[in-house]
Amino acid sequence: MAKEASVDERGKESAACLVEPFARRAAAILLETARFFARHEAVLFVRCCRLKEWPMNRSVRRFLMLWVGVIGLTMLAGCTFPQTPTPLPICDSTHLQPAMVTSPLPDEVLTTYSPTITWAYPDSTCRPARYRIHLERGPVFTTLYDVEVSGTTTSWTPPQPLPPLSTFRLGVYPESATGSRVGGLVFVFFTGPLCDDPDHLLAPRLLSPLGTAYDPRGEEGLRWEYPGDCLPPSYRIDVSTSADFRDIGLNGGTGTPGTVWSPHPNLTACQQYYWRVAAVMDTSDGRTVLGPYSEVGTFIAVPAGSQCGPPAERGAITGMVWHDLCALPDGPLPDPLPQGCVPTADGSAHADGVYQPGEPGIAGVEVGLHANNDCNSPPSALAVTDANGRFHFDNLAPGGYCLTVDALATVNSPILIPGEWTFPAGAGHVATQTTSVGANETATVNFGWDYQFLPPYESPTMTPMPIVTLPPTPTFAPPPPTPTPPLMPSPRPSPTPDTVRPQVWGVTASEEVIKWPECEPSAVRFTAHATDAGGLVEVEILYRVVRGGVEGQWEGKQMSLQQGNLYAGTLTAADLPLSLDPPVNASSAAYLEYYIIAEDHASNLGQAPSGGQGYRLPVVLCTVVR
Repeated sequence: MAKEASVDERGKESAACLVEPFARRAAAILLETARFFARHEAVLFVRCCRLKEWPMNRSVRRFLMLWVGVIGLTMLAGCTFPQTPTPLPICDSTHLQPAMVTSPLPDEVLTTYSPTITWAYPDSTCRPARYRIHLERGPVFTTLYDVEVSGTTTSWTPPQPLPPLSTFRLGVYPESATGSRVGGLVFVFFTGPLCDDPDHLLAPRLLSPLGTAYDPRGEEGLRWEYPGDCLPPSYRIDVSTSADFRDIGLNGGTGTPGTVWSPHPNLTACQQYYWRVAAVMDTSDGRTVLGPYSEVGTFIAVPAGSQCGPPAERGAITGMVWHDLCALPDGPLPDPLPQGCVPTADGSAHADGVYQPGEPGIAGVEVGLHANNDCNSPPSALAVTDANGRFHFDNLAPGGYCLTVDALATVNSPILIPGEWTFPAGAGHVATQTTSVGANETATVNFGWDYQFLPPYESPTMTPMPIVTLPPTPTFAPPPPTPTPPLMPSPRPSPTPDTVRPQVWGVTASEEVIKWPECEPSAVRFTAHATDAGGLVEVEILYRVVRGGVEGQWEGKQMSLQQGNLYAGTLTAADLPLSLDPPVNASSAAYLEYYIIAEDHASNLGQAPSGGQGYRLPVVLCTVVR
């Protein structure tokens, strides 16, 4: 029906072309005819018409028929009739050109999962026989679609919605009738949504390489994935030859939600490198927030043609320092003991020393590694637990090792004290464990810590006794009651004021320094555990800058609750309250002093550290050329 309607419309247009200008064209032509006869055949024409002689003589009839034909041709010459476009020829293989994809754009984050892919062909004199559309899904790119469409179309929509939170690689390839194909731009796009809460960024998970050889010139790059329900706008990647990432010359960033990044192609052959990844997000007030780092991965740079020899067989040790939960009240022990608690020989109780799912890790604890099972020797390596309480030692030669955690160490005492080790049981302030590592093996060693006043004790809820309804019994009329004076209500006891301070512990900082913006702007993420039996109003970072003996004003920045009793907040150089405009050849003679302050509903304040000087973080001032 649609086709018939189209033909009918074209017919109407043609008829209109003939009829509408008829009066104008016919009048003009007849006027010229009259003028001609007036000059040449006027007498004959008038005479014939007046005497109504018919048939006219042959010359007159021919003359009139000629002018009728002229009128018709003139009218037709002014009409425009529908024309069928001439199809373009198919390009041969030598004249194929790359297609230009117009949607989506490179690195675009789509808000729809059913996008229409569009492109244009640059040659207007011919067209491809067909197009091949190749769509892959990352980060380890595998084919999602590989389809052919006609060379007369320039758009295609996937038959099924694309998966959300994914990376895609797209190529559109023109082909000739013989199957020859020409390449073109292959680019990446994403499906969202993008993350919008910088305080809830998660640690990425590394995919590859992990402890294997890596060709920095031939392979596509380092790969990871993000475990959240949104895409971070960008990532920071640290690459270093040392496990503490002190050298920053190889660091970089993606600038997009992409989860593949290539380090510098000229890495030192046969050198082992460490790498880690963190999500990065800019806020509406101009801050740059760095999320928690991933675990640390390793690889050995083996460019093509390098003779590195087989890598040495190595092992690893991983583990966790966890909060062994046992909530006890002040005063007599309850009977039975709360879950997770066990009695001790002195009649008290503590945590059971057994890790239970859901017991939290303790961040920021320093763990020492000692070779040859010698726990008294200086540590050969140190590791600090991450936000989940986990630590990792890798690239270890097969053999025996001792791991130690000193609760009274300078780094650990603000985090752990007061409390005691429950695993291993019976340890003093230094918990020690030995283990052995084989080639290509990973040993696991965990430490359990019971805080003296944490978690707060909650009285068990009493279950009401069921009400039993007894059958009615016969009643007798009682004697008249003796009047008694009314009882005065007893005064209610005044509530005991809350004077218990909130507990704050486990303070960590994601960076060892905070950098002045002209050097290389950085963000430092602080985490801390805080709790109070009556609930907390807020937890904040109280900080100031001290430079050359000049103390800045104290400032506060609120931290947000992450999960359980873990709070997090971020500071950048833009938050520093003291003007630090660095002079020429400035040095690093400045530091950030800070406390973590928790306030409960009774306005009681708890802090870490509990007294004396606060934590210190150097402020790096770079050399500025002016």
